[in-house]
Amino acid sequence: MKGRAIAWSALALAACATLSLGLWVLDRDGRAEAVENAFELTRARVAVADARVSGALGEVSQVLRSVEDYLRVLDLPQRLRQEDQLFVASRAADQEITREMIVVSSAGEIIGHSGMAVPPVINVSDRDYFRAFADRRPERGLFVGRPITSRTTGQSVIPVARGIYTEAGFFAGVVAAAVKPVDLLRVLPAAGPANGTAVLLREDGIVLAREPFNDDYVGRDASQAPLFTRYLPAAPEGSFATVSPLDQRERLVSYEHDPQWGTVTLVSVGRPDVLATHDDMTGAYLMIGGMGNALLVLLFAMVYRQTTRRRRAVEALLESRAALARLNEELEARVVERTLDLQHSEARSRAFMDAAHDAVIVTDQDDNILEFNPAAMRVFGYSDWQVARLRFGDLVPDYDPDRPEDAVARHADGRLFPAECWAGELAGDAEAGSMVFIIRDISRRKRAEAKLVELATTDGLTGALNRRAFMERATEAHALARRHGRPFSIAMIDADHFKAINDTHGHEAGDAVLKALVTAIAGELRETDGLGRLGGEEFAAMLPETDHAGAAVVAERIRLAVAETHVPYEGIVLSMTVSVGLATTDAGTGETLEGILKRADDALYAAKTKGRDRVVTAEPPRQTVV
Repeated sequence: MKGRAIAWSALALAACATLSLGLWVLDRDGRAEAVENAFELTRARVAVADARVSGALGEVSQVLRSVEDYLRVLDLPQRLRQEDQLFVASRAADQEITREMIVVSSAGEIIGHSGMAVPPVINVSDRDYFRAFADRRPERGLFVGRPITSRTTGQSVIPVARGIYTEAGFFAGVVAAAVKPVDLLRVLPAAGPANGTAVLLREDGIVLAREPFNDDYVGRDASQAPLFTRYLPAAPEGSFATVSPLDQRERLVSYEHDPQWGTVTLVSVGRPDVLATHDDMTGAYLMIGGMGNALLVLLFAMVYRQTTRRRRAVEALLESRAALARLNEELEARVVERTLDLQHSEARSRAFMDAAHDAVIVTDQDDNILEFNPAAMRVFGYSDWQVARLRFGDLVPDYDPDRPEDAVARHADGRLFPAECWAGELAGDAEAGSMVFIIRDISRRKRAEAKLVELATTDGLTGALNRRAFMERATEAHALARRHGRPFSIAMIDADHFKAINDTHGHEAGDAVLKALVTAIAGELRETDGLGRLGGEEFAAMLPETDHAGAAVVAERIRLAVAETHVPYEGIVLSMTVSVGLATTDAGTGETLEGILKRADDALYAAKTKGRDRVVTAEPPRQTVV
């Protein structure tokens, strides 16, 4: 008697343990999936943030390079001439994030200022952006300095500088632009939900900007954080979990290192915030486990009590029919045990089928559908009686077990949708040849992936390619043209007097003009051509398989199409013109893409100088024997 009670108690405990373990596994897997989803989000967002920061610093670098090229030919005096001051001021005004621009002599004295007719008498030779170029290294490109307090305005800024060297390679001075951290944050995407942050740092660990903005974090040294001591030395991009050295919160982090500018961009979300929603599910699992265990204990108690009563009745009958009673008792015990096992097994299987979020389909050896759970009805649009006439191949045509993640499923209305499909064979002689399939509809994930690709490659305002995507496509097309000995052309396009539109009518009018400008330009291009926004109102068109004569025709059509474009805005009609710089490389030259872009940019500058609203063709490159 005591032994049977112990056995039943052990069986009840085993059933409760099985239920609790299953719920624990569900909770653990759910948390792991939530963390992985958060990592996917941060990886996508850090790619967008790195592209925006790279584009912004590229625009500032281009402006500083134009000033550097202009000043290189001068024998820098103690103070810049008025016309040189005006040139510096005009280039500084081209950049929305540039607060001020200064020109520094080789002795560290400020000799030119974008906002002052008479520069202040200030020496900046102790600044790191000056020392970075004073070692006479003409090959050094753009330098992003540590956040400092400007000695001319008293504001906290980030210096971005280029060195000025004579034709003989001697150090002549520095041209530097000041960017406020709060302005640089505008190029970073919003950090998103779950207490997210986006941070821009130098590769030596100095914090340049943070979103949400907090002035206390700017300039802080994070070089001893795991990002710089462990992860960045191992890989230029990646993801990891850590405790933030800035706000001491446990975070899920993704980062990318941009060696061109010497910056590191990272995006993070708070791990407790990511799991906050799942904590509610944990409570639900605990409630389900408690109630399920209580029901199991009650069920086993009732069965045990009933079995005990039946056994006592049989024992009374066994007094006169001992042999027959023993046989009946053994047979009945086996039947009861097998029946309970079958009932429990069937109940667990049915509970799994009904509770599963993914479609579960069971087929026989002839591919006929035997089982179809509620999730499958929702995914495929059939009721359980409708699928009785269908085969599995009608729902998932061309199923390839070697590529379960690339399955294509068919809905009841005939449309196809992407899915993941896993298969397994059911065990048991009675189920020989039967299969169970688990199908997941991944349409939303595919759409999200496509949207992220679009965000990472296109300009959000105009729909043109962003700077990085355009340069990648231009590099591929230029390499193909050189390989096959075909011509290749680049047209640099800049809206004339665009700043006047913004100043007079506002930025919304300027945005409408830029959109109309891109529509007009795209209407004159072929599908094989490419149009990219390099920054502000400056665009570039890539014309593969196009020689100089053909490119000149396309450039002139673009100029006329833009001139004939009119943009209605708040009761007025805005019009615009463009200046176009055109450069072509033929099969006989070994010119690089950077060389073509440089010639096109120089031609664009000439078009601006000659009065705008015109096409200027760059001089052909020097022939190179390959």
